[in-house]
Amino acid sequence: MAINALKKDKLILGIVVGILVPILALYVQYLIKDYADSFVGYLKVITQKPYLNLFSAATSLSLIANGLLFGILIQVKKYETARGVFIITVLYGVGVLVFKFV
Repeated sequence: MAINALKKDKLILGIVVGILVPILALYVQYLIKDYADSFVGYLKVITQKPYLNLFSAATSLSLIANGLLFGILIQVKKYETARGVFIITVLYGVGVLVFKFV
């Protein structure tokens, strides 16, 4: 059933996947780096002022992951799903810029 859902070309699927992929990328980075005991603790550490360079690196990797997903979706002609991923990527990028510079 879940495999059939991934074969469809829907905007809402792109939005959901576009939200989940950056979270997964952050989680993978948390597993690789050893800055905190938990994932939530890791998110708290990278959002503190002295560690904003870690925040930039983490969010950049998340945006790259979404960009790769977007490229793959374009290659397989899933344009509506790719549009959902693109929308979330733009919103995520704007949110990161606002957080970083405010």
